[in-house]
Amino acid sequence: MRHVASWILFVSAVVLPAHSSPRDNALPQQANSGTIRGRVIAADGGEPLRNARVTISGPSSVPRIFTDGDGRFLFSNLTLGRYALLVSKAGYVQTRFGSRKPADPPMWIEITAESPAFSAEVRLSRSAAISGRILDDLGNPIELAQVSAERVIRSDGRVGAMTMAITTTGPRLSFPVSRCAEPRRRRGRA
Repeated sequence: MRHVASWILFVSAVVLPAHSSPRDNALPQQANSGTIRGRVIAADGGEPLRNARVTISGPSSVPRIFTDGDGRFLFSNLTLGRYALLVSKAGYVQTRFGSRKPADPPMWIEITAESPAFSAEVRLSRSAAISGRILDDLGNPIELAQVSAERVIRSDGRVGAMTMAITTTGPRLSFPVSRCAEPRRRRGRA
């Protein structure tokens, strides 16, 4: 009996290592998800911007996230496809990744099986604020006046305007218009 037990132990020791687990024989798994990571910094000084809101749009429905103390963010387990990245923070101009100006379209980020990871650096410019009072021809404040900030556009010898923000004079008969970039290129209308 002792001889049989030794023989079974010997056969087990020789045969079992020759068989590998199914995990070891599996083909490499196809990448079916990807990541977008990056950093948000101030355009004027390069310091990281914490708590900037980062949103992506694309084939995955992903909740917005906020940057950490180093201005970093990470979206993981994304469905393969095209994504646009949008970053906003109070006091800064909302920025689409790859855009030079706020009105420019975003640069699409391709997440593919061959290229499942993308890294981005987004620079946010400080926004300007416009405030004032709207007066009638007698110098009295006008209540509930609609005020807009417009961007002056010149093209083919023509001058036009694109509305960037709209507000109404408030309880103090004044108005704030925020989130304007490049204040020297704006005009107001009431």
